Amino acid sequence: MSSSSGGSGGQYEIGVQSFTYREFNVPDICSELSGTGVSAIELCDVHVEPDADTDEVESVRNQLADSGVEVCGYGVVSFEDDDEEHIRSTFELVDRLGGDYCSLEFPPDNEGIRNQLLSVPHKASSASCFCGLSSVSKRLY
Repeated sequence: MSSSSGGSGGQYEIGVQSFTYREFNVPDICSELSGTGVSAIELCDVHVEPDADTDEVESVRNQLADSGVEVCGYGVVSFEDDDEEHIRSTFELVDRLGGDYCSLEFPPDNEGIRNQLLSVPHKASSASCFCGLSSVSKRLY
């Protein structure tokens, strides 16, 4: 659902971060969002983890879609080491959820993590999400 902005004439989707609903399961989130105008959600690991099986991911997607809420992204994911498998499985989950991006944070002075985060999406044929730094991360430059 879109709503008009004040004087600019633009249309905006209203979304939430699922961490806000960390005490709720997915069906309860759907109930809570019903009738609010919220049409997008950034999921986090509280509601679905990168190692979730296909059935669980599909169940989450379908429950949200059936209530009119689209998965726009996933995060905020904290990467403390350069574990390529963890990075890859996280980015692949974003694709499996139908999200467009992954919000992430990492120690910016850790060159190993930075290099892995930059290279893994290019190595993984199925990982095609955009990655953005969380506002709690330091700038890279």
